Amino acid sequence: MTLKQHEPPKLLLQLDALLKRILHHHHRIQEIESTYNRILAGFKGELSLDYYLSSLPEKEFIILHDIRLKIGSYFFQIDTLILHSSFILVIEVKNISGEIYLDSSFSQMIRTIDGHTEIFPDPILQANKQMTELKRWLTENKFSEVPIEHIVVFTNPKALIKAPATAPDINKRLIRNTKLAVKILEYSNVHTKKVLTDKNLTKLSRKLIKHHVPPNQDVLELFGLSEHDIQTGIYCKSCNSFSMERVSGRWRCRFCRQTNKNAHIEALAEYSLLFKPSITNSEMRKFLNLTSANIAVKLLSQMNLPATGKTKSKQYLLPPDLVVYKATHLLYK
Repeated sequence: MTLKQHEPPKLLLQLDALLKRILHHHHRIQEIESTYNRILAGFKGELSLDYYLSSLPEKEFIILHDIRLKIGSYFFQIDTLILHSSFILVIEVKNISGEIYLDSSFSQMIRTIDGHTEIFPDPILQANKQMTELKRWLTENKFSEVPIEHIVVFTNPKALIKAPATAPDINKRLIRNTKLAVKILEYSNVHTKKVLTDKNLTKLSRKLIKHHVPPNQDVLELFGLSEHDIQTGIYCKSCNSFSMERVSGRWRCRFCRQTNKNAHIEALAEYSLLFKPSITNSEMRKFLNLTSANIAVKLLSQMNLPATGKTKSKQYLLPPDLVVYKATHLLYK
């Protein structure tokens, strides 16, 4: 059973908001788009595993997606974690196309596509490192007796994977997603000794979820941007411009006259992703291009947001579920 579902990476949501609001023709747009496409491809690759994992016996396996744990002063992240009473499996997911060559001699992965060659870290070493870090975390949390395996799963059908015949570990640790369920069942046939009771298996899964720490990246700092690089206002989806103004209780586009009652909610979600998870009345007016403090107060009160402070310093808290709409938008845009 799946106890922790996929979550769109927060950075992906931030990049989506940034690409929408960064000033046109900014010199960092191409770099931002490249980062966005890479993270989106990785997320879609992780989602594609669900079909193959669904064939596993539900009562035997616990599936956790997107786990990020802390050891000492640093974090490590695992794409998908499979828990079984006899073993744990760390899965590193790769969703890339082109001709892929695994060079174990120099610990690198070489991708050639459209005549262009790129070099990436060895994904098997990545998975091995995650396994080592998980072993340490388990030891610190008194679950040190569980055997751990690690594999890399390629999800893109357009990847042509090549490896030297002298590197048997690659064939053992790297598979396509179509073989995933078979590979997991093979591990269950190898690891036959039950080391976790049902109670301890549940305890471990809950502990992993409890200790999961989502990443929190300042996306403007990441690309050396400031608030002056960000377009303010309410976006009109009909004419693709920040041209909506508040008229008679609705947002109306100055150009195409399309209206939307709640367009400010999406804009505040973007503010939360790009700047901070709270906003004052004056900050809201500046970001939405509102002139009326009374209208801003009314909109904020209608959203029933928790708040701290009083009068001009009052901070309205923008909850995480304000950006949930972005998940579906990202997958089907």
